[in-house]
Amino acid sequence: YGFFQYCAQATLDIPWKFNKYSKLKEFQIEKFIELKLDSVNNVPQIKEVVKRFLYFTCFSPYQHVKMTAIIPRLAYAVGQTIPIQIDYVNNSDQEVIKTQIKLIYVESYRYPSDENRKLVEVKKVVAKMDAGGVQKHKTKSVECDLKIPLTVWISNENRSKIMKFQYMLEVRAVFRGLIFSSKIEMPVKILSKPRKLET
Repeated sequence: YGFFQYCAQATLDIPWKFNKYSKLKEFQIEKFIELKLDSVNNVPQIKEVVKRFLYFTCFSPYQHVKMTAIIPRLAYAVGQTIPIQIDYVNNSDQEVIKTQIKLIYVESYRYPSDENRKLVEVKKVVAKMDAGGVQKHKTKSVECDLKIPLTVWISNENRSKIMKFQYMLEVRAVFRGLIFSSKIEMPVKILSKPRKLET
């Protein structure tokens, strides 16, 4: 149910003194994947959400904000940037003051011996940034690049039935003066760095 992992540690030998040791660094051996040629991971990801607003105590089809998030493919390598395009169609009296973008690491545990036990998830934000918004009754396209840290765990959903490391890209539209927001979540795969890396 698990997978193999390796650890490396450096030792500094100091004469007549105590040696110094570096922290253990875990790594995994991955087969070569050419992201530009892989048909599964090279598919563009597109997702949209429509936020409707109350107008005279009912939801009006004319008072809404449509947000569409687009990334060129599913899989990326550590250290690479994720190009993100957010298309807004704002047909409402509400202004989107900014767009919040987060790359969220999702660590989940499942118990094969007990199917009734609830799936346990641990979430952590590993990268985030803010981008522009859109004024009321306007359309706008926002483009930005989110940098993937070099120190993140790689995705392993195909190697373990108990523990999974996955990533979600969260795109959130923040409205002026409102508590609620509009959110899109898109799955993203993080792989080890290939020999040929398309930026």
